[in-house]
Amino acid sequence: TIGGEFFPRGTLVCPSSEKAHSNRRVKLKKFVSVTHSCVEPPSVLWENLGARRWKKRLAQTVVVTILVFLLLLALIFLPLGRYLLQPYSAVHAAPGFLVQQLQGFIFGLANNILGITMWLQAWGVGFSTWDHLDSFIVIFGVAVSFFNTIFFLFFGLWPELGGFCAAPLGGHGDRGAANVAAAFAAEQLLANTLYDTLVPGWLFSGFLIGQVMGNVWPNVQNLLLLTVVFVCDCLPFNIAKVLTLLIPYNPEPSRKTGRSRITARQAELVFQPKELALAWDYASYIVMPTVSFAFFFVLSPQMWRIFPVMLGWVAFMYLFHRIVTLNISKKQMHASEGLVIYAEFLWGVPLSVIAAAWAFWGYRLGYNEIARIPIAVVASFLMYFGSLLLLGVIQSVHVYGEVDVDYWDVAKRVKFSWFNCNPVHVLKSAYAQESFGGEHVHAPTPFFFGKEYFFNEPSAQERRSQPTSA
Repeated sequence: TIGGEFFPRGTLVCPSSEKAHSNRRVKLKKFVSVTHSCVEPPSVLWENLGARRWKKRLAQTVVVTILVFLLLLALIFLPLGRYLLQPYSAVHAAPGFLVQQLQGFIFGLANNILGITMWLQAWGVGFSTWDHLDSFIVIFGVAVSFFNTIFFLFFGLWPELGGFCAAPLGGHGDRGAANVAAAFAAEQLLANTLYDTLVPGWLFSGFLIGQVMGNVWPNVQNLLLLTVVFVCDCLPFNIAKVLTLLIPYNPEPSRKTGRSRITARQAELVFQPKELALAWDYASYIVMPTVSFAFFFVLSPQMWRIFPVMLGWVAFMYLFHRIVTLNISKKQMHASEGLVIYAEFLWGVPLSVIAAAWAFWGYRLGYNEIARIPIAVVASFLMYFGSLLLLGVIQSVHVYGEVDVDYWDVAKRVKFSWFNCNPVHVLKSAYAQESFGGEHVHAPTPFFFGKEYFFNEPSAQERRSQPTSA
């Protein structure tokens, strides 16, 4: 018993001191806490166990994301505003439909560059489980998506922002417009520009651009690079070496022209599909409805047009993920309810925007003060969160009354285990069985989703084993 916790005989521990004495103290660092938030071996990011300085890498993730955003601002959005939007603003006119779609295309491309940066940085933080990584991604992703979406939307609507609250309604928000017809027309122009920016630019084009950049273009790029470096094999070694840095897993070219080879396993790793990333999808599901609800704050008889489009967007997203995404994505274990809990909690944001619109129109019509708007937002969020608690939606799941099943029966059925998912245990089973120091589970084949057929061979199955001599 160590620290009140029982460990079976044969458990290896790390001595806190190298001094030899009979009752020396030992400490055992538990890298993975087996609770409801991590209940399956594939949920563990084994390569990150024992990673240190994760707080430093977390701060680095935030800093790099901000730097990429500033770079996009300098290279894309400032020139876009200077040469594309400012001429319209100077003559108090709105960009045409094609210009607005081009603007939505550029914004979608920039959002995807920022999303790829966030993913690469988040992966390098060193989270020990997929649950922790997904929780960070859904929170950080929603926060960054909200910021850049609102910023880009404000940037794109800059020529027409003078029409916000321009129409006199006899309430607190009136500006005392001399030309009432012109004021109503300015607010109507703002609503039309907002609609043309979102449809189909942000709601559909931006999403499709992300799918092309994330699923189609990487395969095209990798195919071209592999063809040039390993099939044609005509480049000097130094140039080929630089090009392989752009290929996943960086296959090594030969120093002699015409002798570069790539194994079947390396090619398979290069072209393997991405994992099913649910955490990234939640950001779009929360941010896009929130942005669409911005129509509630603009006076227009055409306000209703966005909601049939949103219904079509929901159907489109469902069918796309059901038919396309599930068929081109690699299996991924989401073994906890943590991601769903965070997503359910964040869904209170678009709902609170509706409450804010209710208080906003009361302010414009003179029925209440502007301070009621944040009060309505907080009250809506608390009501929603309280309802989730009462319904038990965001409570941790506890399973009772399970029937104990023999370990070996479960291992044959699900294929994965705490042994064949552990790369160190697999290596020791294959090459250093004597290091176990006693009877152990022999797991010679590592488990990967998509490679379950390896375990159809009897030699790949786990079994009880005695250590052998070197």
